[in-house]
Amino acid sequence: MSLAPPNEQSSHTTAGEPMLDRLQELLCQQLELVRQSSLTAAMKLCEQTDQCVQVIAANRTQAWARDGSQVESSLDVPGSADQWQCIERLYKELCLTLAAQRTEASAALNAIRRGKRMLRTYGSYLSSV
Repeated sequence: MSLAPPNEQSSHTTAGEPMLDRLQELLCQQLELVRQSSLTAAMKLCEQTDQCVQVIAANRTQAWARDGSQVESSLDVPGSADQWQCIERLYKELCLTLAAQRTEASAALNAIRRGKRMLRTYGSYLSSV
């Protein structure tokens, strides 16, 4: 499965697409870093991702007129629906990958704890023999 960043040479461009492209690119980078167990590097990208999400959220909020009627937003163009689905898929995959990493780390930590208990239990016996 290839999670390459979106093609920069899109046939349609709007003001919101660069931010959507950037968010998609950041999620791809974070996912690859987490898969490589580079959690520190992935966490460094979180700040950039958060800023990108805040800009997108602000643009979507501004898409509503004062009277409550929706105004067309550059992020709500029909062509970006596929990109929103891809972003959602990347986000879910990132969450699943992080959960798997957490499970692996928890299992390793439990094994270390069992080993320490075993050493405490049998360590005094082995040193007296």
